Amino acid sequence: MKEYFKVVTLKTRWFNRKSSFVFIFIIIFLLGVFLRFHELEEESLWVDEAFTYHYVNLGWKELVQILSDDVHPILFYALGHWWVEAFGNSEVSLRFLPFLFGSLSIVVMFFLVHELYDWKRALLGMLFFSLSYTMILYSQEAKMYMQFLFFFLVGLWFLIRFVKNPSGGNLVVLTAAHVLLLYTHFLSFVVVLLEVLVYYGAYLQQKNRGVEEFPFKARFDLSRFGLFLIILTASYIPWMRVFVGQVQYLLTFVLKEKFLLKFGFDGFYYFFAGAVITFILGLWALYTIFCSENKPSQLLKLPNINIPSWLFILSFVLFLIFNWKNADYYFGNVTYIRYLIFFVPLLHIFLAAQMMKLPRKWFVALFVVYIVVTSSILVEYYRVDGKEQWREAAAYMQDTVGDDVLLFHTSGHTWWAFNYYFNGNVTQVRLKYDEPLDSLYDGLRGKEYAYLILSHNFRQPTFFNELLDQQYEVVDKKEFIGVTIYKYNVGQDK
Repeated sequence: MKEYFKVVTLKTRWFNRKSSFVFIFIIIFLLGVFLRFHELEEESLWVDEAFTYHYVNLGWKELVQILSDDVHPILFYALGHWWVEAFGNSEVSLRFLPFLFGSLSIVVMFFLVHELYDWKRALLGMLFFSLSYTMILYSQEAKMYMQFLFFFLVGLWFLIRFVKNPSGGNLVVLTAAHVLLLYTHFLSFVVVLLEVLVYYGAYLQQKNRGVEEFPFKARFDLSRFGLFLIILTASYIPWMRVFVGQVQYLLTFVLKEKFLLKFGFDGFYYFFAGAVITFILGLWALYTIFCSENKPSQLLKLPNINIPSWLFILSFVLFLIFNWKNADYYFGNVTYIRYLIFFVPLLHIFLAAQMMKLPRKWFVALFVVYIVVTSSILVEYYRVDGKEQWREAAAYMQDTVGDDVLLFHTSGHTWWAFNYYFNGNVTQVRLKYDEPLDSLYDGLRGKEYAYLILSHNFRQPTFFNELLDQQYEVVDKKEFIGVTIYKYNVGQDK
């Protein structure tokens, strides 16, 4: 009888524990979903989202053609095309797929961490990921970054499963996730390189040191992993010609215009150096997943300190601070983190794993600091308008412009962002660097005013101002976040 009650008691405790775990899981998930959906349509589309709006409304032939001169693969825009056909072009609709992938990533994050460690670390990593300002921001942006991150997390999860058990089922999911990853963002090649280095390094460790060095039972199957890489390569052949052109565009335009002109040479140097250091430390920390637990630190008197993980955490936090200090305005503090976005969940994984090793008082102190800092950042995020205010700029012009001319610089995304909100029927001219302005001056004759509309994204913000200033007088200037409108009196020359 006593044995019976003992068994019942153990089963009851297990049930209560499982119920508590499920309850916490649901709360964290719902919290993450709420934070990602909250004020989803509050801010207007900014110029990068205007790209998405324009691309998803193109026909298939036009879409493939225009992406041939861009840096992004087709999958995100293809899904977006089908989505807006069904649900329209509202801000919520354009941002819903990133929101959906961002929400699903919370669940995948839990299973990934659970695959590596245990349910306690899984819940903690899931919580950090749910509260992450960066993850929330990109879940509310009509771009492909959260779709990219979702497939990355699924791919990493099944890579770990594949290491444990190289079965056909794990191989299929691993391959499918990475094929979808490749067609979502060009940074996928960096991810694949990272995973290949980690996988092969762990294989060599097992070969040289033995299975006992691993925290879990590893079964490396180089033939099946090679098959995975062959299929992955073959799947990208249809897009390879386009990819070569995209690499050229990336090196000649994006690298020069976006980085060198944005940061300056010194700024770019520090950005690039920080990115390389973060990548190396991230690779090292990821590699330690396949290693046995470190010996207790005699110096710090702390158990199982994983130095690579803490160095990666420190380097990435410093990298975030660098980006924040180089921001044009509030939104820009994480703009360039998107190029290392796959390291953000790794930051949360390693932080959760290492915090659980700390003594209770150290854990509580660090946890409280994390929650306080994160909450402060999120309050500021929802309180302050951080994206370019094209909705507000268009509304202002709607009430202001008469029989005038609107002037835009040649960058098409500015024009798309403005006209997403503007409904007026006025003359609009897109200025180009390489065209003489004599024809423009002639076209302005007979008009009283012209409005020059510039985005913060304009790489030479004074170029057209200086040309127009030679001929006309600025009579008004209106500034919004990321948008500036100059009013010129073109009815009278200087």
